[in-house]
Amino acid sequence: MAYSDAILRPGTTALIPEDTVIPILKIISDKSSVLSLATRLRDMRTNEQTLRVEESIPVAYTIGTNKDNSDTGRINLSTMTWKNQTLIAGKFGVIVRIPNDLLEDARADGYDLFGEMQEPIAAAFVKHIDNLLLNKAAGTAPTDWPLGLIPQCVAAGKTVALDTIVDGGGDVYTAIMKTGGTLEQIEDSGFEITGHVANMSLRALMRSAVTSGGAPNGFWVKDPAAATKYAIDGEAVNFPKTGALDRSTTMDLMGQWDMMVYSMRKDMTFKVLDQASIHDDSDNLIANLAQDDGIALRVIMRMGWQLPAPISGYTDDEPFPFSALVVTDPE
Repeated sequence: MAYSDAILRPGTTALIPEDTVIPILKIISDKSSVLSLATRLRDMRTNEQTLRVEESIPVAYTIGTNKDNSDTGRINLSTMTWKNQTLIAGKFGVIVRIPNDLLEDARADGYDLFGEMQEPIAAAFVKHIDNLLLNKAAGTAPTDWPLGLIPQCVAAGKTVALDTIVDGGGDVYTAIMKTGGTLEQIEDSGFEITGHVANMSLRALMRSAVTSGGAPNGFWVKDPAAATKYAIDGEAVNFPKTGALDRSTTMDLMGQWDMMVYSMRKDMTFKVLDQASIHDDSDNLIANLAQDDGIALRVIMRMGWQLPAPISGYTDDEPFPFSALVVTDPE
């Protein structure tokens, strides 16, 4: 909604009850394609939370000048270092206006507008947050947050371009499963693949790969009755319906999702306002609730996230636990 939007009679069928503050973080965690796969840390006590991540690991040696386990040999010195990665809480919110006349007319019918509004508003936050977690570009708000996972994949060189694979005679099976594919990019860094967040249009590519005989049985599994309805090579595929993945640029993001961590500074809360003046970013007055004889539902949450992938010793390369199947090679 824009600053001046309001809920009016044609779009409303129920009632908001008395003022209350209700945390509904579970709705967000369940509905978010990204947060549902990530690791939630303890809640942030301040605006920042620092994690210490292994940057280098020690190396063991055989004792003795000639590697002969000599009783007089000296133990070699090794080092271990850490780096700090900081979660910084971004703040998100919205205010939805509702005229008092509408509430009074609806109250007699006994409808619970507030209860009905919780999930749609939570879903709006999920859409916004998933978009940030996946796609946030440099310099965009919240400025203290990391780049989105897909821009990080591009920066780390962890992408496979589907059009290049197809031009070479391959298909989506080749792009994901074979040598040089997205799974190998993750495994070469010493990480496991624990899930996928994919565009809905990936389904058609999967069906084509299987029916054409280019992919073996079991590569793509669809079982609507199972807890995991869709799977690639045994790992669950989540298809967000929020539009967070742009079908023109990204088909699938996969990786070891528990490496991604997030923390809440403040659970999502609801508060009914009845005497507030509401201004936009330019300090223009948008609404005076007392004068307008209305109320407003204010919704706020704060959270931060990071990708503190520690060095594993499996490779000397900078560790990165994700890879993206993109439509075209990013420039």
